[in-house]
Amino acid sequence: PIAYDYLVLISSPGSKKITSIKDLDNLDFVKVDGSAQRLAWNSLEHYDLNYNIKHRVNSQFDAFKLVKNSKNLHSFLNASYFNGNKILKFDTRHVISLVKVNDDDPKTDDFINYLLTKAQKDIENQGFIPMD
Repeated sequence: PIAYDYLVLISSPGSKKITSIKDLDNLDFVKVDGSAQRLAWNSLEHYDLNYNIKHRVNSQFDAFKLVKNSKNLHSFLNASYFNGNKILKFDTRHVISLVKVNDDDPKTDDFINYLLTKAQKDIENQGFIPMD
């Protein structure tokens, strides 16, 4: 692991303010395929909340544009890229990691060491939660 991230709720302009987890019941969402959103869907199911997937996209940026240009639409997106409601912050915290695939190049170890030490401040400046 090199950092943590979590999901924030992004809502259409003029949408009802979400102040409690129960406010998420029966809302309409944009799903981003291949993203960490499964953590949000699992959390909603854990809290026995219903939700409706109205649109599916391949990019968080497409989801953001769709939500911001619609009415009563929502999405859970990475906090490292987007500002939003932190209602499921602790339920959706996840690890950003890397997999070492080149054991032959010593520069790989140097880079990993850099990411885990000196780069942690830069990682934090990019919106992630550092490991330290």
